[in-house]
Amino acid sequence: TRSLCDWSSDVCSSDLIALAPDGSRLAVATSQGVLRTWELGEEVQGSKVLPGSGPAALMGVVTTSTGTILSAGADGVVRSADWQDSQTKPFPVEKGPLGAMAASSDGSWVAVGGIDRQIHLLRGPGLRAGPSLSGHQSTIVALAMTRDGGLMASADSGRNVFLWRPGEDRPLATWKESGRVPCALAFRHDGGQLAVASADGSVTLREGGTGRLQSAARSEEHTSE
Repeated sequence: TRSLCDWSSDVCSSDLIALAPDGSRLAVATSQGVLRTWELGEEVQGSKVLPGSGPAALMGVVTTSTGTILSAGADGVVRSADWQDSQTKPFPVEKGPLGAMAASSDGSWVAVGGIDRQIHLLRGPGLRAGPSLSGHQSTIVALAMTRDGGLMASADSGRNVFLWRPGEDRPLATWKESGRVPCALAFRHDGGQLAVASADGSVTLREGGTGRLQSAARSEEHTSE
């Protein structure tokens, strides 16, 4: 395994990274709005720069099993880029910055959220506008979706976490994390478990379909402080 710095020195300050579901492609987004991709295999192929968001920072990036790379910008625009021809299609979503992004493996469901406290759902391919989900009272900072798009989780800066089914307008469950603001969400590959990581180094594991707390842990680095 080689580090990103061995592949290209100008992406080491990047904030976001996404691996395709089949492991064939890697996408890295920078705070300067640059989206760079690699084709992976026995030998790592040279990187390809895709049209990003210009001067606006990229706040989310996901890759799909169909070869599409999706990014969300601080300019409130979602961009869809095809790996083969590098063409990018913009899709304005909101006036304020987008702060989080998630998608199903095949890109049939795409979710973005940010400062307007709404979860905007898009349907792929083509990023057709779908419903918007309400309920958060502060900025959405993290999103996660299961591979099949059957479950979605969202977290806001008020430490509230919502569990959804993308096709329904009411959450399955809501709760408030006890630590600091959640900074990342992730479902287990089968959707049976949800991990919530917070800025204080704590991680809670919850039942994927209900949000019921299963266990909690804190990193040794933060525990020793």
